[in-house]
Amino acid sequence: MYKRSLAIQEKSRGPDHPLVGGDLYNLGVLFTTVGRFAEAETALRRALDIFEKALGPNDSNVALTCEKIGRLYNKRGRSLEAGFYEHRATTIRNAGRR
Repeated sequence: MYKRSLAIQEKSRGPDHPLVGGDLYNLGVLFTTVGRFAEAETALRRALDIFEKALGPNDSNVALTCEKIGRLYNKRGRSLEAGFYEHRATTIRNAGRR
């Protein structure tokens, strides 16, 4: 269902639209939940790229996606990379509170 929605969004809005990023984010969360970690990483990294380009590097969607990537990397034992994304999410959120 999500993949179909993603295909429709990409065709109607373009592959770099924030709604496409949202669908990819949701796919990444779903794939993480069911243990399909490689697919989750691909979806989340693509969502992050779209959000950064379309919404800017300090948008809350970027922070949320970084946080999810960090959690995914922790699950996969990639703690150094996880720390990078978790730190980035915290930095974005803290900057928004000023």
